[in-house]
Amino acid sequence: MDLSLCLQSLQTTDENIFKDKTVTILGLGGVGSRVASMLVRHGINVRLIDKERFYEREFPRQSLFREEDISKFKAKQAKKLLEQLDSNAIIKTFHEELTKDNAFLLKSDVIVDTTNSPKITAISNEYAQQEQVAYISSNCAGMTATMLTYIPGKVGGCANCAGDAHNVGTIKKNGMFSPLSDLMAGLVGSQILHYLAGKEVNNQLISVNLEPYNITSTKVESIKGCPVCSP
Repeated sequence: MDLSLCLQSLQTTDENIFKDKTVTILGLGGVGSRVASMLVRHGINVRLIDKERFYEREFPRQSLFREEDISKFKAKQAKKLLEQLDSNAIIKTFHEELTKDNAFLLKSDVIVDTTNSPKITAISNEYAQQEQVAYISSNCAGMTATMLTYIPGKVGGCANCAGDAHNVGTIKKNGMFSPLSDLMAGLVGSQILHYLAGKEVNNQLISVNLEPYNITSTKVESIKGCPVCSP
């Protein structure tokens, strides 16, 4: 796999920079499945957690699944499709919902939460802090989205500290503008590659609104007494 152009943009010549790196992705919706495809194309191992089936209404925002995958379980189909991109890729899938009891499934170099589920975000955010693992959480609904980056040990707060600023509502209520999925997948993928390449990645919250068009980046302050990240 020739990563020369990517390595050039990252200003490195280390062809093994992503070797043996693993990223866990929670949720295989428009963002999660696109990020998974991106990582496999860069030779990065992935662990995929999703218990849902692929529905026809999701088709406009999906770049991985095909028409014949409709009604089938996402995790199982994603593994088959991703292995077609790179036969040497190590892809592990878990057809289950994340709970505190199975949080060990998150073990990796980076955890990515794309579920837009406060419950799952709380569990994965806490695990990332406990295990000191880089954590990225992206929520999308309607025309708005957010991406939180939390690197334990760096100055700044976690997902719990971000609070309502990381809340964009639900797809059930607000729908989903499909181009937003690709935009957020690109942002998430960029953060992952920069982090794994040893580049500076700061704790921050990026907020995106496509109507009217606006992108902002703010620092998330650690809340005194936060049960997750406060000393």
